[in-house]
Amino acid sequence: MKLRVMNCKNCGAPLHLVGEKLVCEFCSGVFDIEKDRSDIAYDNIVNAEEMIRRSLVDKKAEMQEYYRAQEEKMIEAERLREEKQKQERLARKRKARKELLRSFIIVTVLLVGCAFLIKFMKDKYNKDNVKPTTTQSAPTSAKKSARVYRVVPSQLEGDKEFMNQVEEMAIDYLHKEHEGAVIESSQDIWKMIQEPELVDKYLVTSDRSNNIYLVYKFTLETDDGRTKEAYNCVATPTIYAETDGSMHFYDEDRVNLWIETSSEYEFFWHSDFDKDKLYDDIIRAKIKDEDHNYLVYDLAK
Repeated sequence: MKLRVMNCKNCGAPLHLVGEKLVCEFCSGVFDIEKDRSDIAYDNIVNAEEMIRRSLVDKKAEMQEYYRAQEEKMIEAERLREEKQKQERLARKRKARKELLRSFIIVTVLLVGCAFLIKFMKDKYNKDNVKPTTTQSAPTSAKKSARVYRVVPSQLEGDKEFMNQVEEMAIDYLHKEHEGAVIESSQDIWKMIQEPELVDKYLVTSDRSNNIYLVYKFTLETDDGRTKEAYNCVATPTIYAETDGSMHFYDEDRVNLWIETSSEYEFFWHSDFDKDKLYDDIIRAKIKDEDHNYLVYDLAK
């Protein structure tokens, strides 16, 4: 760019630069700045530097935005991966709980089925091997071939040692039946927290058998402190009285107690929560049973 002195075209006086115009102080003339090739080249160089600087600034901002977006993608991908792993762990835990509950239900059903099968076979055995009679007389000397005669409450009162033995057997049987905690559902775990309490006992006789029915009450509790009362009715196998007044089980080699329930018993505990329902479906039902001619004595009175 060349250095030049500019004079007013009107009066020849020197011009002064005001903004981007040349102004004459004498005649107030205003003129544009004339540029030659060197001026234009200089402007281009200045403009090119500014364009390069702006381009670099824009490129830097663009790179910063790119890396910020990449970092956000990586953080989101890591969050999704951790969330997926968490969901997979929860799914495995739910599956394990379902498998445990399914296994428990299967085992419980099998045990209940076995209990019913044993009771059925025992009842069938008693039915096939005990001859009915209406005459009370002394049993034969052969224990297993002795006929069963109706027993009355006074005979049980005369052998208190036998009754104590029956109650001890019933308590031991309940402890084995309800040993440990029981999962009633996927959320509630109940366990027996006190010794079963004997609340009722009955002597049930017919022409072919004599049985003692013992009703026990016990309390169930969850880990969070909720409680509820349950009842079990324990039945003994057939008993009979010797001529000396002593009481015996009909088959002392196979003394198997069992639990009888109402039609609305608790599946998991094989117990009743309604004592009146239990009484109606077991004791009162035998009183009303005209086919077997049951006599029911309340031994608790």
